[in-house]
Amino acid sequence: MLMKAPQTAIRAVVLMFCVFLLPAMGTGADKPCYMCHKSKIVGTYVHAPVADKDCVACHKSGGNAHQKNKELNGVKKPGAALCYDCHDPLNEQKSVHGPIKNNDCSGCHAPHVSPYKKLLRAAPADFCFTCHERQKFTWPAPHEPVGAGRCTDCHVPHQSTVANLIKPTKELICYECHDSGISKGKSVHVPVFDKDCSGCHNVHGSDHKKLLKASPTELCFLCHDKKNYQKPSTHEPVIAGRCSDCHLPHQSDTRSLLKFKTKPMCLECHDPKIAQGVSVHMPVRACECDVCHDVHGADTGKLLKMPYAMVPEAPYTDTAYALCVSCHDKAAYTQEENYTDTRFRDGKTNLHALHVKGANVTCRMCHNPHASPQAKLFPESVIGKDNMPIMLNFTPDIRGGSCKMTCHSAKTYKH
Repeated sequence: MLMKAPQTAIRAVVLMFCVFLLPAMGTGADKPCYMCHKSKIVGTYVHAPVADKDCVACHKSGGNAHQKNKELNGVKKPGAALCYDCHDPLNEQKSVHGPIKNNDCSGCHAPHVSPYKKLLRAAPADFCFTCHERQKFTWPAPHEPVGAGRCTDCHVPHQSTVANLIKPTKELICYECHDSGISKGKSVHVPVFDKDCSGCHNVHGSDHKKLLKASPTELCFLCHDKKNYQKPSTHEPVIAGRCSDCHLPHQSDTRSLLKFKTKPMCLECHDPKIAQGVSVHMPVRACECDVCHDVHGADTGKLLKMPYAMVPEAPYTDTAYALCVSCHDKAAYTQEENYTDTRFRDGKTNLHALHVKGANVTCRMCHNPHASPQAKLFPESVIGKDNMPIMLNFTPDIRGGSCKMTCHSAKTYKH
């Protein structure tokens, strides 16, 4: 019996502790959350309910005995459904960000505090790369916003009415930074007209300057069939893939995206003297070299669209003279008598036919195809048969003219 007294005393002390002292210390039943979870309310940027110490805005309990029942600490609704109690739904438009689709707002945003605006889980410049592999956006020539980590220059973070989370804008998103004037002109490149900048440019970065999808020498052939430009006679810039020597990539004030309209494009590279003289061939004078030449490539030499007799002498055939008769009347070279539609005749005799059909003299023997220091495209000299230099002296007058050549003495004619 004497041994039970101490045990009774101990029980009494324990009972007194439980009845009087524990309530005074607090069991957690009435203790606010932040007394234990101080790290959840301290930060540069604090979620509004957290700042207001309104934990029950999101959680099932404000501390009421959740130490005994952890379920009481859970959120009221799963995933984004909880966020939409306060925030507008962000999953209703054409393109929706993956985490939003998965109802995972906390994938990007911290629910309590963050050192970054918008409660982001990482610095803005690095944020997207927490999910997207940075290496895939690292290029020798990066798009400037990508290189700076400014993805939101072009993309919205939650949802968009435009594909790929592109920012909805009044015009093309590219024109937020780049001049929309590149889409306005007499001729506009098809991808630009279609607002498809990504047809030629990689929007994030490239191995090539200007964000091009391929090297400048191969870029145009991504759309244009290279075989169509591989001809027996091919323009040198085409062979080298230097399309931009003649064409602008976006738009032009002249046809076919050509760079210049005030003078023949060809004279940017070719000697301007070929278009200067007392007489100038009409297509040259009109800056229309492509009347005779295929500017990219041709099956005939000199980029000519059709055969042209380049030798001093050749019998007349429709094929050999195809280029000249594509503009000039075939009868001028074949009808020897009574052809009146020419001033190069002596009475009824058609002197053109006399030379061409009668003597097999080709057009180039008497006429320069571009320009000449004499009237009627007469050069001062030409190289004739057996490489013999032939001098030409042509003098026109109101009733006809005279011609003196190495091959014959002065001849006068009257039409």
